[in-house]
Amino acid sequence: MYILYLRLYYRFDKIFKKINDMYKEERTIIIKGATINELWEAHSDVKNWPKWQDDIEWTKVEGKVKKGIKFIIKPKGGFKVTLEILTFDKPEQFTDVSYLPFCKMFTTTKMREVDNGVEIKLEIKMKGLLTFLWKNIIAKDILNGHLEQNKSMVNYINSLKNEN
Repeated sequence: MYILYLRLYYRFDKIFKKINDMYKEERTIIIKGATINELWEAHSDVKNWPKWQDDIEWTKVEGKVKKGIKFIIKPKGGFKVTLEILTFDKPEQFTDVSYLPFCKMFTTTKMREVDNGVEIKLEIKMKGLLTFLWKNIIAKDILNGHLEQNKSMVNYINSLKNEN
């Protein structure tokens, strides 16, 4: 009986560790056409994300965007998601955590000036029981759309310049 218990415990422990493994992936691009400060201002202006992110229907944030603040986004075709800003270091790093069902998704955007523009590194980490599901539904699309999304942000920044 004791041997059976050990075998079952070992199998369940192994399965649980496998399910609870963290997923991590990143993409790095170089953007031209906007300064690091302009990119930071657009990226940290959560209220206006839907103006340059075509996959977001709306956002709701109350108060000044800073470390520790929580806000809600409504992706197109999806459900409302609560996010919390974990890191807000102007203009280098912005990290938020999305509270998905049975999974937390940590999204970090790091910016730095390079000779030919601004390097933007996007890193996504996920941890939780449904990581295997959410990485295929959300994370892969975000990572694969990183370049186009940032081009859209530059276009948004330039449209604001043209208005003034």
